[in-house]
Amino acid sequence: MYPFKPVVLSFTLCPALVGIFNFAYIATIGLVVESSDSNALAMLAGSFWFGILSAVTAMVLYGVPALGLALLYACLGLHRAFGTFCSFAWQAVWARRHGLKCCRWETGAILTAV
Repeated sequence: MYPFKPVVLSFTLCPALVGIFNFAYIATIGLVVESSDSNALAMLAGSFWFGILSAVTAMVLYGVPALGLALLYACLGLHRAFGTFCSFAWQAVWARRHGLKCCRWETGAILTAV
């Protein structure tokens, strides 16, 4: 059984990772550079809200394309494996050389005459 919901959810939420990484980077720089505790706390709070803002902005700008790609990926039932990609590419090259059409997404690797 293909994990449809986890694949779509993880692909769609990928743009929000930008906010998490921004928060971690800015907070780390702020804690290392600032000398007083009050400035460090203000820097931590500011970087948290900047991270939230950048995550929301990324989801607004890139959420719809990410959802589209997630649905395409899940509907095709693709798996994250280099061997699968190489196998599909080799079948496509072999089929093209022999005048056949490769339809891998239906049931495995079906080769039909053109």
